[in-house]
Amino acid sequence: MTVRKEKQIRAERRRSNAVTGGRRGAVRMDRAIWGVALATVLLVPLIVTPSAYDSFRLPKEMLVRAAGILIVALAAIRWLIFGRSARWQPDRRWIFAAIVIGWTAVTALTARQKTLAAESLLWVAAFAVLFVALDTGIVTGWWDLIYAVLFAALVNALYCLAAVAGWTAGYGIENGRATGFLGNSDDMGSYFGFAIIAALALSIATPRRRLLHVGVAVLLILALMSTQTIGSFAALFASLAALALVVAGRRALATVGILLLAGGLIVAVYQPFQGRVKRWLSASTSGKIDDILSNRGAGILAAWEMAKDRPLVGVGPGCYGYEFYRYKIRVEGRHESLAFASTRPFNFGQAHCDHLETMAQTGVPGYILLLAALGFVSLRSFTVPARGVAARFARLAGLPLAVSFAVSALPQFPMELAGPMITALAVAVPCTARVDDVEGN
Repeated sequence: MTVRKEKQIRAERRRSNAVTGGRRGAVRMDRAIWGVALATVLLVPLIVTPSAYDSFRLPKEMLVRAAGILIVALAAIRWLIFGRSARWQPDRRWIFAAIVIGWTAVTALTARQKTLAAESLLWVAAFAVLFVALDTGIVTGWWDLIYAVLFAALVNALYCLAAVAGWTAGYGIENGRATGFLGNSDDMGSYFGFAIIAALALSIATPRRRLLHVGVAVLLILALMSTQTIGSFAALFASLAALALVVAGRRALATVGILLLAGGLIVAVYQPFQGRVKRWLSASTSGKIDDILSNRGAGILAAWEMAKDRPLVGVGPGCYGYEFYRYKIRVEGRHESLAFASTRPFNFGQAHCDHLETMAQTGVPGYILLLAALGFVSLRSFTVPARGVAARFARLAGLPLAVSFAVSALPQFPMELAGPMITALAVAVPCTARVDDVEGN
């Protein structure tokens, strides 16, 4: 063998090793992006930092923003060094996410308080990045994503039930209502509602580990009841009715009737719920708008006034609290009973109604985008039954998830909360993904 031939062989080996090394590096980067997104889904509902000013909501929000920034950095490095990933397959869902970011940016530019608007823009962008990251890795990580959602929810559920049983030395409970690792019973209620849908859809979609999945669903329902959150309880039954409609079609009427009867029995038998419902009914008969709206009258009406004033672009993302006080004065002038409400000294940071708050902050187009997102998530539920666990899960979970979110957002604000929102997003991804490509389907 000549010297020239040996050099050619060595050069070919180096090129081959470089290609192999490049492929390995690219795969590692893809796995790192997926790992960050999956860890975010798992850790956000659980992270608590006792030393923080806000021990529950703030650390979760910071983790979501940090994860979004890290994923963008990893994706940029991967593109510059190894080129575009084969997993990156933009479609109408990615375009829709870009439209959401774009409109949020437009409304942020027109806001009076641009610093708060910029923070909210980062919040929206972080969730859009997490959506894309989860979507790119779900082909090989479908089961990992579902179990990450259920594991975090199960830990929260066990903590809530232990707190109600008096086993936590007073931690995780406030006024007899479980608060879990989210620190607020209303936050926990909407969070459990989204996780319950994942557990029930998985139980129906596959016989694999069905007993385990049913057991998890039962524990999550019991944990939701421990929060005594009426809005989340209503969202649960609405989502169960939607699930019955998807499973049984026209025959679902009997199932819905059974659900209504079961709900009535729970309210009648479960004393904490009974007490809260009675207090709300009693307050509703007073004729005072703040009592009817559960002491949130000023916040909800102020959001409506903001939407009326600026129907196109709203007051700006994240700017509801900044604009609240001057609208509070207006609604008190129009509804005299609010001037004597117990909540009058409060400065609402949220409207406690994400439907109105979205419209107030991003205008009617922003609210249309929210409704379109719910439509995207529920679309698969109106298709014919398909084969494969992932396809059946998407069909079973889509409409119930959209219904649960829509109902929860009436008296609450899950869009502003990291724990419920990351869970809703994680369940929504399998409902919209290209399920035919999922491994282990």
